[in-house]
Amino acid sequence: RAWHHGDPSALSTVFVSGSAELAADRRALLSYVRRGLHVDGVATSYQVVAVKRSAAGSATLLVVDRLGHAVARDDSGHQVALPNDHPTRHRITLRLVGGAWLIASVESA
Repeated sequence: RAWHHGDPSALSTVFVSGSAELAADRRALLSYVRRGLHVDGVATSYQVVAVKRSAAGSATLLVVDRLGHAVARDDSGHQVALPNDHPTRHRITLRLVGGAWLIASVESA
């Protein structure tokens, strides 16, 4: 939703405040917004391979993820397909914040 609507503030419903991942996604999204583009089709599929660590309020998952086919569009309807993604392995640490699980960090695995 954040990418489709060009709303960097909406990323705070996904990432822990102050995380490097939140800052990186905000920068990337703002670069599209500044060029007058919005992104359609941003949907990531996840396969949890293993729970690596779990504690009260925190969990680290080993996942394989893949970004679905996405396109960038301008207001005139011109579109550019974004590069195809391939399944990649990541270690994602989640933190329970205010009753919601948010991404605290993402590392290549």
